Parts: sequence; structure tokens; C-alpha cells
Amino acid sequence: LAQGGDPVEHPDLDGAEVRVGADVPPHLLDAPDGSGAKQGVHVILEGRPVVQQVGRTGRRQLTEDDRPAGRQPGVRAELETVIGESYEGLGRYDDAERQFRAALLLRQQSDGAASTSAAIGLSALGNLYLDQGRLDSAGQLFHRALALQQRRSGKPDSLYASLLGNLGALAHAQGRVDEARRLHTEVFEVKRRIFGASSDLTALALNNVAVDAGDQG
Repeated sequence: LAQGGDPVEHPDLDGAEVRVGADVPPHLLDAPDGSGAKQGVHVILEGRPVVQQVGRTGRRQLTEDDRPAGRQPGVRAELETVIGESYEGLGRYDDAERQFRAALLLRQQSDGAASTSAAIGLSALGNLYLDQGRLDSAGQLFHRALALQQRRSGKPDSLYASLLGNLGALAHAQGRVDEARRLHTEVFEVKRRIFGASSDLTALALNNVAVDAGDQG
């Protein structure tokens, strides 16, 4: 990493170390005093492969089962997504968008443009636009993602709930609180059916409904 946090070996992930964050040791920093590290991801693709992310989505880690990560398009797409989420958490939206677009392209090339994997990539990019306030662009991607999921699955599964939740968040951001509550209520029902009433995921979905209800007055 450079002092400002720019990656040294990226986006070519094959056999490289990609570190964006506080876990970066001083000898990998350009700054003589070892300063400049920022919170984010720590990736090692060869040796003992590890992916750790600290940001708005929590912490994730790849295991030893993912040893050939740098050569598998699906895992490469996951790495691009993790790095993009970390950039997004740092407010580096241009860098995040580049990573999310790269991940989407990998997903489309690996699994097909009409795959559920592509729907996940569209959703990630849409959430970035939502965070930036680019609501129309976010909405277009969310609707495309949901249409793909419905064509591929045809049933209200956990991915459906996640994509529907995106539309609920978009509606809330646009001031359409009644629509947001309707969508979030459906998300809650799907998650309660899948995960059970005591699940943290179900509780979070219910909390979104409560927020909408509170804003309705």
C-alpha cells in the first residue's frame, strides 16, 4: 500500500497479496515511518489464503478450501466484492465502483448474464449507488437483479428477501414510506419462514418494518 491506501498489486489477483487496511504490516507501506494504513481488507491468495473485511457488512473470511482462489472466476469475483465493500466503507466510491463492476463482469462471464450470481453483482453495485444517493441508478439495478432471481428461482428464498429489502431501502430513501413498509413486511415474512422467528436476520427485518412505521407517523 501507498500512504494514501492505494493497492500495490491489483486488480491482477493471481498469487498476489492484496491488503487494504489496518492489518497491513509497516514493511508493505511506502511511508518511511510505517504510517498510512487504513481499515479494510487483508487478502493472501497463496500460502495461507485469507480474506478479512472490517466494514459495514462485518467480517468475512475464506478458508483453506479456497486455496486456488486467484484462479477461480467465482472466488475472484468474491474478492473484488469484498475489496469494493471496504473501499465503500472508507468513502472511496470511485474505487468501490471499479471493484463492483469488475466483480459483476466476472460473475457474468463465469455464471452467465442471467444467473443468480449476476443478480448478486447487480445488487452490490446498486447498494453503492444507494449509499451515494444515486437513487434512479440504484433502482434500475435492483429491479434487474430481482427479475433475474425470479426467473432463475421462482420462489421467495433468502436472495429474494435480500433483493426485495434493497427495494424497500430505496423506497424509504425516496420518501415512499408506505411502499417501503409493504416491501419490508414481505421481507420479514420470508425471513421468518426461512430462518425462524428467533433469528437475528428476522429481527433485523422486523426492525426495518418498525422504522418505516415510525416514519409514517
